Amino acid sequence: MKPNSEITYLEELIQEFGPRKKIDASEAFELLRVRYEKLEQSIPVFVNALMGEISRLKINPQSKNKSNSDFFTVYFAVYCNSFHELLFKDILKNAGSYRKSSDPKDGYVGFGGESRRRVGSHKFSGSNPKVIKKDLASTFVLLDKNSKQPVKDALEFYRRFVYIHPFYDANGRIGRLILSIYLLYFDLYINWREIESGGNKTNFIKKLNECHKRQGKHKYDEHFNYLYSFFEKFVVSTDTLKDK
Repeated sequence: MKPNSEITYLEELIQEFGPRKKIDASEAFELLRVRYEKLEQSIPVFVNALMGEISRLKINPQSKNKSNSDFFTVYFAVYCNSFHELLFKDILKNAGSYRKSSDPKDGYVGFGGESRRRVGSHKFSGSNPKVIKKDLASTFVLLDKNSKQPVKDALEFYRRFVYIHPFYDANGRIGRLILSIYLLYFDLYINWREIESGGNKTNFIKKLNECHKRQGKHKYDEHFNYLYSFFEKFVVSTDTLKDK
């Protein structure tokens, strides 16, 4: 969405979910930008915290014990809600919470169009609020600490996370933060700035949407591989960054 469209949508969310002391949408938009940049800069800190917790609990990074894997995915699930709360604190009263069926418009949200809160005005709709937790549970397991193909697993996680759309806003940003932390655990860095520059962003979104259209259908794997081939070009080993 373009900045003006994002501000208009944010204004709508503030009307529906704003705290008692409402904030101006333009001010909130700028505050979100600043907060997101700070979270981006803190990605190494989050990775170190994850590694510290693994060490504290004496978890062998190579262990295939299910309880260890459960810890790993739960950690990212907690980050998911925490990031939303950090972004929307004092902007939306539901900061840190998933969409609910008791929300206005039954917790409905769409994406890929001009209005995300009006039925029929977009290409896709997020999961029914009643199944968000279930859908996320089967998605977070993709973030396996022993993955042999972490980039592919991370990208599939991101694709599903965006499709579920657990929050009314910032799903893409939160998904990118989680991906960056997960892949940095494997000493891999994602150049999101380059992905979002020029025609790359349009190309990425187009390929992502083609996968959304085919979720659970014939030729999904073929289109996901198109997306993966595009995405992997922007992922590099952290060792290459040390030389710069």
